[in-house]
Amino acid sequence: AGGAMLGMARELKDGRMVAFEHLRIEERDGGVFYVAAPGGENSVAFRAVRLGTREAVFENPEHDFPVRIGYRLEKDGGLHARVEGSDGKGLDFRMRPVR
Repeated sequence: AGGAMLGMARELKDGRMVAFEHLRIEERDGGVFYVAAPGGENSVAFRAVRLGTREAVFENPEHDFPVRIGYRLEKDGGLHARVEGSDGKGLDFRMRPVR
């Protein structure tokens, strides 16, 4: 609704929250952007460079890390996420579907 999707993420360790992030995907002049605010602090925008029915990739080459954020919907309904640096090295996350 309103040209935006809202989300949040949190990281738990031993049952306690150790980090959180506010997220949104929004339409702006110039494209679609993924906007992240880690810890609720200053936000960073990543422009969509590839949008498909099962995949979305966003980039901001001026950001320190990550410069690329990608999501892919798997055939089993799970979601694969990857964050990468400018050197192509990154971290992969797999979210399994809730059944």
